[in-house]
Formats: sequence, structure tokens, C-alpha cells
Amino acid sequence: MDKTLVSLAVAGAFALPLSAAQAQSSVTIYGTLNVNFENFESDGASPLGPIPGNSFVNGTGVNVSSRNQVTSNSSALGFKGQEDLGGGWKAWFQLENDVRPDGSTAGAFAGRNSAVGLSSPWGTVFLGNWDTPYKAMTTGFGMPFFSTTTANYNAIIGSPGFGVRSGTTAGAGSLNGNAAFDRRQNNSVQYWSPEFRGVRFRAVYAENDSKPAGGVTNPAVWGGSLTWEGMGIQLGVAYERHEDLFGTRAIDGGSLAAPTASGADSQDTGIKVQASYKILGKYLVGALWERLEYETSAAGANLLTEYERDAWGVYAILPVGPGAVHFNYVTADDGECRLKSGAPCASGGTDVEMWAIGYYYNFSKRTQLYVQYVDMDNGEAQFYRLGAGPGEVGVGGPGADPRAVSLGIRHSF
Repeated sequence: MDKTLVSLAVAGAFALPLSAAQAQSSVTIYGTLNVNFENFESDGASPLGPIPGNSFVNGTGVNVSSRNQVTSNSSALGFKGQEDLGGGWKAWFQLENDVRPDGSTAGAFAGRNSAVGLSSPWGTVFLGNWDTPYKAMTTGFGMPFFSTTTANYNAIIGSPGFGVRSGTTAGAGSLNGNAAFDRRQNNSVQYWSPEFRGVRFRAVYAENDSKPAGGVTNPAVWGGSLTWEGMGIQLGVAYERHEDLFGTRAIDGGSLAAPTASGADSQDTGIKVQASYKILGKYLVGALWERLEYETSAAGANLLTEYERDAWGVYAILPVGPGAVHFNYVTADDGECRLKSGAPCASGGTDVEMWAIGYYYNFSKRTQLYVQYVDMDNGEAQFYRLGAGPGEVGVGGPGADPRAVSLGIRHSF
């Protein structure tokens, strides 16, 4: 009997750690490496001097000569896991990191979509650094260039121009990355509803931890998206509002103080509508429209107090052979502006259009070889940049038209 009790005790001692280990989070390592070799150049910059029809921008005549580069396009390495808490509840986490196989400097640890949260039958709530619903709605509609590379739609969608790249980091010659609505928002809390008859709702609020000590401004971001999916159709609308985050400044390089420095408040809004359809279950076509508005109460008679621009685009992914043809076309109109002084405000030449085409060859479900070409035509006073990659080089002066051809490989694990 004593030997039996001892044996059971020893077995129990080993079983307890095993049970505890089984209750812990299961961790998965995942990632994507997307690297290409590309040639980039821009030409057609407006000549030195005033630009007709525009009150703010002077031409420089500066272009970017042809150059080759190897570019990492949003390559990432991540860790994620979850724990079943019972009753339909789960705790989960994700830590996603920027990696640069091309040897350039990577971003901060957990600088990509990273958060910790709880999921339940009533939805998911999480805190961290994550794509806003405004951005995520578009990427979730099956965009043809994976929201990365030089052919990316968000060279225009989500950005007012002004030399501002997509995302939250200002590029060379830009005013401030906080003008962008294509955002991965840090210090935020999000709620994702469960799916109900194809309908999903997402909301985000980024708290005001950057509020200055004096309390003059109160920076915050909030917004949401509402989508429906069924019968091969996706429909969605997204809205986002920025309080005291950027404000409208003169579109001449940002010589005037930002609202947070001058004490003025600002309200910037974006609204986007999108639809896509899979013909015969495999040929994807889609369209989107967007309006961005910027307002500020900043002082200064020659400061823009309002700026508004509309943009739209169409795209397609068409299976051909062992791969697919990828295509998109995006354009934005001349912006409309108003000065604090009430004087005439000319913002002509701030239009842009971009088209891109490529072929993605599927070696497997995880590996693709691709070739693509993108061409952008800026208005005389505009300097939109291409998406990831050569956007870091800079487009040149106002009116310069960038283009790039790329050969790359994309592998997910």
C-alpha cells in the first residue's frame, strides 16, 4: 500500500507541471519576406519659379536620376499566441517586427501590428499598436499589391500629398506624417465586433498621452469601419478623425508652425467607401473613393485654414496561368483651400494620377515571384511619392513624375 501511495504521489508531481504547461499560450512564429530589385527615376519637375494657378508652391526643377536598389517591402517577423479561457473567451497577443533583408535600418521592436487582447462571443478588445479600421478595411478587400511595394495604392489613398508618405513617419521633404490617414496607430484601443450575417464593425480610439503640460491642445485619433461580405461581394465604409494631430499648413514645405507648437487646434477627417466583387469566384475587381479634409484655427493671414481633396481608384487581380495579373489605377483631384484672411486661395496643380501593372507567379501557396511597373503623374504643384521603397529616395521637386520597375520575390512562413 505504501509503495502504491508513493507511486501515485510521484506521478502526480510530474503531472501537475504538465497540466500547467498545457494551459499556457501556444506561440506561433510567422513572417513575410518581400524583397525586390528595382529601378527608380523621376522627371518633368516644374521649372524654377512661381507655378501658375498656385499661391503656395514654387517650382525647383529638381528631378531624381535613374538609380537601382534592392528594397525590402514591409518584410516582417512576428510572434503570436492565444490561451483558451473557457466559455468562448480567449486571451491573445501578437508582437510583429519590421525586418530588413536588404540591410537597411529596421524599425523598433513591436513596431508593426502588436497588441494584447481578449476575444469573446461579443467581440474582441485589444490595446497596442495596430492598423486603424480605416486602413485595415482597404487592405482586407484584397488589394493587388499587398499594401506594399512601389505600386501600392496608399501612395495616394490616405495621403493629401504635400510630400507626405503614407504611414506615421514623415519622409524627406514632407511636412508631417501625421497628415496621413493610412495609419498604424500606437497607444490605441480597438474593438472588433463578431460577424453577423456578413456584417462586421470595428472602432479605434487613440488616447491623448501626447497632450502638452499646458493643455493647449488635446491630440487624439478615433474612427471606425462597417463592412459587409457575401455572394463574392465586399462593401465597406470607413471614417477617421484626428484632433490636434496635424492641422493644415501651407503646402510650400511646412515653414509655418504646427498647431501643437502654435497652440491652435485642428480637426482632420477622412471618409472612404469601397466595394469589390469576385467574378466566378476568382477574378477580383474593385473600386474605392476617399475624401480628406484638414482644418485649423492657427493664426496667420496667409495660413491655410481649410484644405480638401477627393481621390478614387479601381483595381483588379486576374488569374492567368499559374499566377495572376495585378492592376490598379488611382487619381486625386486638385485640392480646394481657404485662407484665414479670406483672400483668394489658388491650389491648382495639386492633382495626381498613378497606374501600376504586374504579374505574380505562384511557385506555391507561400512563395511568389513578381514583376511590376508603376508610373505616377503629379500636377505642376504636387509631389506625391510612390509607396514603399523608392519613396525613401524622394520624388524630386513639385511636378516631378516618378516611375519604377521591379522584380521581386515574396515568401510567407
